Amino acid sequence: MSIFNFRKNQIAITSAGILLIAYLLILLGLTHIGQNRLKEAQLNELHLKVNNYSRNLYGNYMVNKEELAHLAADKSVQSFFANRASGMSMEYGLGASLFNVDLLFSKTLADKRVGDACKYKRLQLVSFDQQVIIDSHPSQPSDLSYIPFAKLLYGKEGHKLYSVQKGLGAELRLVQKVYHFDKAVALLIADINNEVIIQGLAAQEHENYGSFLALQTGSGRVVGWNSFVKQFAENAASNVSISSKVGDTDYSIIGIFEPISQHDLFTSSWFIAAISLLAFPVLGGFFYLIKINNSNIVLRTEIDLSERQQHELAVRNNQLSVEVARRVESEQQLVYQANHDAMTGLANRTCAQELLQQLINQWDASKNSIMVILVDIDHFKQINDSKGHFIGDEVLKQTSERLQGLMRKEETVARFGGDEFVIISPCIESRDVAGACASEILSVFEQPFVVDGTEFFVTASIGIASYPCNGHTAETVVQHADSALHQVKDSGRNGYRFFDSSMSHGVQRKLLMDSRLRKALNNNELELHYQPIVELASGKIIAVEALMRWHDAELGFVSPTEFIPLAERTGVINQLGEQALRQACINAQAWQSIAPISVAVNFSSVQFRQCEPLLMKIERILSSTGLDPKRLDIEVTESLLISESGELRQTLQQLQALGPQLSIDDFGTGYSALSYLQRFSFNKLKIDRSFLQHMEHNEPDQALVKAILAMAAALDLKVVAEGIEAQWQADFLTKHQCQFGQGYLYSKPLPAEEFEALLRQQTPL
Repeated sequence: MSIFNFRKNQIAITSAGILLIAYLLILLGLTHIGQNRLKEAQLNELHLKVNNYSRNLYGNYMVNKEELAHLAADKSVQSFFANRASGMSMEYGLGASLFNVDLLFSKTLADKRVGDACKYKRLQLVSFDQQVIIDSHPSQPSDLSYIPFAKLLYGKEGHKLYSVQKGLGAELRLVQKVYHFDKAVALLIADINNEVIIQGLAAQEHENYGSFLALQTGSGRVVGWNSFVKQFAENAASNVSISSKVGDTDYSIIGIFEPISQHDLFTSSWFIAAISLLAFPVLGGFFYLIKINNSNIVLRTEIDLSERQQHELAVRNNQLSVEVARRVESEQQLVYQANHDAMTGLANRTCAQELLQQLINQWDASKNSIMVILVDIDHFKQINDSKGHFIGDEVLKQTSERLQGLMRKEETVARFGGDEFVIISPCIESRDVAGACASEILSVFEQPFVVDGTEFFVTASIGIASYPCNGHTAETVVQHADSALHQVKDSGRNGYRFFDSSMSHGVQRKLLMDSRLRKALNNNELELHYQPIVELASGKIIAVEALMRWHDAELGFVSPTEFIPLAERTGVINQLGEQALRQACINAQAWQSIAPISVAVNFSSVQFRQCEPLLMKIERILSSTGLDPKRLDIEVTESLLISESGELRQTLQQLQALGPQLSIDDFGTGYSALSYLQRFSFNKLKIDRSFLQHMEHNEPDQALVKAILAMAAALDLKVVAEGIEAQWQADFLTKHQCQFGQGYLYSKPLPAEEFEALLRQQTPL
């Protein structure tokens, strides 16, 4: 048999088996559904029958109630109670009235019938003091204990149905209030004949299956029908039980019927079992065909395995092709990412340096110089710090777009990192053309940068170097362009400059100075000198300013105006400031035994960028040295107050709470304004030495010093004048109420030992 025929036979056998099984399952399912629906219909029929019995009984009850109400209102009954109320005796008319009521009761018992049975077995008229007035069967015992006379007397109900236990069953009694002139005077009690109830239930048609019907009361049952005999007890758990409430009474009809599944063949479980037996020969034939078909199972398995292996090999080959393509794409992406800036999409530092080196390698003397133009955004860190990195990133993106718009095809613009961009041009003919190109670059920064509807104006600094004039390697040319850029930064920014050889010396000195400064800090080679601050009126030393001095073995004496800005740029200012503060506090504490002087220490605005650590550092040093915080004077420059941040204000407040004095150094040279003097609580200000140098013959300078002194007096600030070198300066300042001064007139800055000797000279033993 061919493989095709084998598969065809297998499909045919399987399909036939599935169809036969599906047919049997459908047949069984439909039979089951049909049985359930038939049972449901029969159950609904039983519910309707029981509900019908309930409605019939309730209708009889309502008729009985109306009959008793008419009987209670009959003129014979009313005449009796009227005569009784008037005080008539039995001899004079009351007996006749009672006789008429008795006749009425007898007539009612005889007339009210259902078929051959009387509706009522007994009628009684009973007063509310439980005295029987009339009884249709006085010879029979009368039990009235079930009747709540007091409740009925004062209640609103005019009638009530009660059940009384009788043997194994119960009897129903209907009680009706008798009114005379709207006043309850007695109760009319009717014993309902159970035969009437039984006839009402037994008259129903019960077909050919067992059933049980009864009226359920609180005292027992009134059984109307029971055709179960022994089956009722034997199959009680499987019987169908239905209950229906009789109107608004407390009673209900209970119907119990034999299981519907036993009623006929089509609802019997045996019917489904018989159909299920048909599946056995069908399944037997199906499995026989499968057994025959299994003779080719080995061949089929081998063929399938071979085909599956071929398919898997094809899938793996396809996956391998996809993986190779993915890896190639990934490698290309990695190469792109390695050579481009993620934010702007420009070439990065590595790519730019490689490109520059390639251009240098390909250059010959007949070509133009290769220009490297380094562009740096001025004060970009302030934008990031004040406006957030999102704004800073947008400024960088817009800058890259503007620079790309200026570039020619053969020129390359790259982002070097941070806020630095580089333009590499192999086609600029001369220095003048390069200058014009730099001016054009500066012009693109004249237009505002718009981010989220807010305009920002920024400037740029540009350094230019060329190959081969300014270096023979890519690294050297870029380094020289960076030197030119820093010259622009130091000259006020917003401009451009070409590299020249003098810049190289400055760069080398800065690099050497940075290295030597770090070494000096680690070896404690920097020294504090102290310049006295005197009371101008008496000339007495009342304080001292600590000034850092550096004598380097290689660089010689390095001015603070040179190494302090370097320390601020490189970040070592924090370490330098901590050393200066600690040594100043140690010396000042030692001098307290000579004279109660204060020590003033200068703080850089860079140190206040980390307010909380700085505050903790000051507190720790004061605690470890033992210096009274009131003897420490912290001097800050006006540039620190430009930011006016909440954190800075809080730090200055915490410093004052700690105890040190706060002074403004070099007042008048920076951001002088009455506003920050009012917002920040300072103790004193120091007039910069530049105001005193030309004051002798310069009336504007004299007027300015007078104004500063008057303003300080108005704000209750002490004033220290710096740079006093002549007696006339001291006299002028004293005349205009300046309290303190310092300068070479009194003493130059001295090492700690020499200052201590000077302090001892003015202090008597």
